[in-house]
Amino acid sequence: MTTLTSSAGTTLDIENESSGAGLPGAFAIYAVASAAGGLSTGVYGKTNSSGPGSSGVNGVLNQGRPGRGSAGVYGTSTSTTADGPGVYGLHSSIIGTAPAVVGETFSTSKDAVGVKGIVNTTSPASGSAALRGAITGTQDIYGTGIWGSHSGGGWGVYGQSDHGSGVVGASLYHWAGLFYGNVLVNGTVYKSAGGFKIDHPLDPAQKFLNHSFVESPDMKDVYDGIATTNAKGFAVVKLPNWFEALNRTFRYQLTSLSGLQNVAVAKEITHNRFTIQSQKPHSRVSWQVTGIRHDAYADANRIPVVQEKPQAAQGRYLHPELFGKPMSKAVDQQANLYPRPAAPLGK
Repeated sequence: MTTLTSSAGTTLDIENESSGAGLPGAFAIYAVASAAGGLSTGVYGKTNSSGPGSSGVNGVLNQGRPGRGSAGVYGTSTSTTADGPGVYGLHSSIIGTAPAVVGETFSTSKDAVGVKGIVNTTSPASGSAALRGAITGTQDIYGTGIWGSHSGGGWGVYGQSDHGSGVVGASLYHWAGLFYGNVLVNGTVYKSAGGFKIDHPLDPAQKFLNHSFVESPDMKDVYDGIATTNAKGFAVVKLPNWFEALNRTFRYQLTSLSGLQNVAVAKEITHNRFTIQSQKPHSRVSWQVTGIRHDAYADANRIPVVQEKPQAAQGRYLHPELFGKPMSKAVDQQANLYPRPAAPLGK
């Protein structure tokens, strides 16, 4: 073993000046740990400095237009098991927030990334991931497998897939997705059930109040109000000027709030208004109107009420446990269970 020391500056400077026309396998330093077992290292770097930018090993790619696969530091692994990564980073202290691996870029170019992972195969197996984060502790509810944040107005996390699901969340015992704030869906939402949960208005400290959504086989909108008829028993209800542009196939319900009497729709909706008639003058009438959406998006993305399961889902269930079936009979959610949007959505 040879040890080189220096009180200042560079201890050892080795440079490969071969023009080599970019020949592969040209190294300034090439080190091999030939031991078949034990803890052995080809190259080991260490620093005792507390100064900014200090590093045990520092690699620099000093080329403005490098070739494909070029890197300041390059690690590779021929392992056929789950162990032996190409590059490994470790933060060994039990305190502190220093990361084991950091990727950073100062580029202002489009699609610049701090860290990039690639699964470089056309047929990835189940569970493959270009970037995977995991927390192995089970004693605390806090901690995040993968954390994305943005200091400006951009996206903290973005997922995209040309033919599969852009983002998938799953949990055996808790929420598959948890959002703090408003949620915008630029498409159609499919769910097994839905509702709202709020602090109970009469006992907010001790109870929740839950309500279920109102469902319909149609893309149905609901409008209601109270109208007062005139001396002749008529009232004109004016609807928004976009009402008929949005809705079709109208249905009506009327209820007298001024005693028992006959009330009726004297004139159906036209020019975004309709007329109510009451048997008694000056009567208050509660009304409800429903319409089925026929805007451009609704017409292009009508929800099929009864849908045949695709071949991959035949004999399988969204909730097999409710039918006394084992979880092995669960539908593969990657199967094409839901109608495709009429046009591609996303970035």
